[in-house]
Amino acid sequence: MAALLVAAGLGNGAWRLWLKSGDLLRPVVVLRGMDAAALAQPSLGARLAALGAAPVAATARPKLIALTFDDGPYPVTTPLLLQTLRDLRVPATFFLIGRDAEQFPDLARAIAAGGHEIADHTLTHPNLDQLGAAAVAKELRDGAAVLDAIVPDPAERTLFSPPHGRYTAATLRVAQAAGYDTVLWSDDPGDWRA
Repeated sequence: MAALLVAAGLGNGAWRLWLKSGDLLRPVVVLRGMDAAALAQPSLGARLAALGAAPVAATARPKLIALTFDDGPYPVTTPLLLQTLRDLRVPATFFLIGRDAEQFPDLARAIAAGGHEIADHTLTHPNLDQLGAAAVAKELRDGAAVLDAIVPDPAERTLFSPPHGRYTAATLRVAQAAGYDTVLWSDDPGDWRA
């Protein structure tokens, strides 16, 4: 089934991305002010109501894509990826695992030096849908602390992506309470199988 990203405007110049899959439209970014429960298991009508807007025609907005990478950094693939992004002059957001960033801090710094955003992908990469709220909050807090120690961010880190794409409404609420916009992914390239 083909997936299509549709961008629709939010207030104050921010953007919201939706994944079009068949007849269902679901957000791939869950902002801090959204109803987490309605977004985790809603009907199409409830999702659109929670988002506050209907999809707009592609001609009404610029064509945008958010390029994100989850996991890592890793010593073989990360330098190759950074070189490709540099050659193409393409910025990206890297959702780093705290423990991996601790193991390869120079790679985490190289990502930031390349002009890319570094965001939270938890400390240990657990299945958050299997954890209670306190454990999820600790994973987010500890992951952010490690990233901040390695690559201090002059701006506040506000993006989080749940490991394995696994989350619940409770996970989203914990992330919102921690000040995060939760970024979900629209394509799994299966590179983890290699």
